[in-house]
Amino acid sequence: MIFPLAAVLTVVLDGAPVRSYNAPYLDRGRVMTPIDPYVTAIARSVGYDGRALVIRLGDLFAQVPMGTAPPPALYERTYVQLGPIARTLGARVRFDARTQTLYVDTPRMALATPTPFNPAVPLVAPREVFTPVPQQTPRPVVSGTPLPRRTPLPAQSPPNPDRPARVRSNRAAAAPPMR
Repeated sequence: MIFPLAAVLTVVLDGAPVRSYNAPYLDRGRVMTPIDPYVTAIARSVGYDGRALVIRLGDLFAQVPMGTAPPPALYERTYVQLGPIARTLGARVRFDARTQTLYVDTPRMALATPTPFNPAVPLVAPREVFTPVPQQTPRPVVSGTPLPRRTPLPAQSPPNPDRPARVRSNRAAAAPPMR
């Protein structure tokens, strides 16, 4: 029996095809893609909250229930349904069955202003931050005259260009003269 060639599934994001070593596939009418590079190209952040994979884009977020957290190194082998995630993040999704192409058009993000309150976003419990109270640094007390320098500077005369340099023997270099 000869098997027909599997249709190549293509994902086009904002007019450009997305390439990956791990190809997307169809599963019961749903386009399954690896998280990296397909979902990470749409979202601003991908994280795990203990129960689900949380994919964020501005104020919008999608949650994909997962038993365990896939480490970021395995994002290119962890498959999710791209269509529902992209729609939740505000993208337009269209599938062309004839060409086996999924078109994803993300919304153009304008300069965003923070929302005052979004009840859907999970809250983070506040934690205590240690901030020390600044103390006045005491001024150093200086009295008397400064002590003489303990390490004397070697007395050298500037080199004379008219006179050749004198070479010292090893014996004279080993013991410097005492003063």
